[in-house]
Amino acid sequence: MRIKVGDFPDSMVEQPSEKNREAWNADAANRFTYEENDEIAGHGHLEGNEIGSVSIRTDLQGYGIGKKFVMYLCNEIYNRGYKEVVLWCVIGNNARKLYDSLGFRELYIAEFDYKNI
Repeated sequence: MRIKVGDFPDSMVEQPSEKNREAWNADAANRFTYEENDEIAGHGHLEGNEIGSVSIRTDLQGYGIGKKFVMYLCNEIYNRGYKEVVLWCVIGNNARKLYDSLGFRELYIAEFDYKNI
């Protein structure tokens, strides 16, 4: 799932708290950064056999980086002993074509709602 500022009404980027930093540090083995030409090009997170938070810099999309990165993450899951990979995708996400091309199948559609508080 790729989320960027503006995808959701009233969204904004917040500075990480010390609690966030500690949690990310404890989970560092499950967080992956993709570099292209010595620059950060993408990020992904694994939780068990689930790929989450895959994102590729918008200016580098369309060059095959996402495909290589998702394939790498799938291999990492396999090397950890899992035989199945789970990935969530928001309806309308352009990466859906990529996931389909890599053999992912839609299992179900979940609908979520939000309310202003």
